[in-house]
Amino acid sequence: MYKLSDANMDYFRKNMTERDLKLAEQMGIDIYGLMAGAHLGGPKNALAALRGGRNAKDKNGTSVLNYMTRFSQTTPKQPVSGDFKTVYFQPPIEETPEVEAPNP
Repeated sequence: MYKLSDANMDYFRKNMTERDLKLAEQMGIDIYGLMAGAHLGGPKNALAALRGGRNAKDKNGTSVLNYMTRFSQTTPKQPVSGDFKTVYFQPPIEETPEVEAPNP
């Protein structure tokens, strides 16, 4: 699941433009909404729906855009502060491997 979420975030980082970020902000769509849209229809369809293009639907008739607006502003247990672009679309931080302390 985490690998898929990481792949979706990578797609958004690489393909979202400044215009897309402003549009998402104007529409009240945040990263939680984008990830929900990607869950329903994949990241390409989520970005297309954001841009006003194809708005795919699942077999229940729920559209990607509906998912994105419904799940936006859903706060996780630990809320994130900061502006949309800075918090969500910075390149991932490389983790440094833990080094064991030498035995005395």
